[in-house]
Amino acid sequence: MKPRTSSTLIYFIAFIALGVTRASLGPTLPGLAELSMSSIQQLGFLFTARSLGNLLGANRGGQLYDRLPGHALNTVALIGIATLLALVPLASTLWMLLLAMFGLGVVESTLDVGTNTMIVWLHRAKAAPFLSALHFSFGVGAFVSPLVVAQSLLLGGGVRWAYWVMALIVLPVGF
Repeated sequence: MKPRTSSTLIYFIAFIALGVTRASLGPTLPGLAELSMSSIQQLGFLFTARSLGNLLGANRGGQLYDRLPGHALNTVALIGIATLLALVPLASTLWMLLLAMFGLGVVESTLDVGTNTMIVWLHRAKAAPFLSALHFSFGVGAFVSPLVVAQSLLLGGGVRWAYWVMALIVLPVGF
């Protein structure tokens, strides 16, 4: 397989993993409320924390991709996502969840900005269909995420298992 083709496929797989993680918060809110002994209303701040992390990650992450090797940054971002996903169900307070969601926002948007940029750098003027396919890959991951959560709940693992399964989905992509 050509390096360009394999890189493009890896970017698509990374975006499937990104879609899985980004779509996970909503379906897991009741379980996170139970774990952190918080109300659903209080957990609304998790969306704000994640969004603030997204802003920081998009801003600083874009600058990092101009200075450092992109594949290495993607690897760090994916491992960071997997690590934070694994830590989310261990957060026993709202503050710990807020920090974890802020961190997830940072690494998710760093991966998002960087992968979009790398597709453009790789395919130059012919990048448009590859960007469309990249975002379709995100949609596939976002579609799968609630299914992973539902299966974890059905099998009795609860929200903890859902986050740990998602971390296990993301981690190999980083390597």
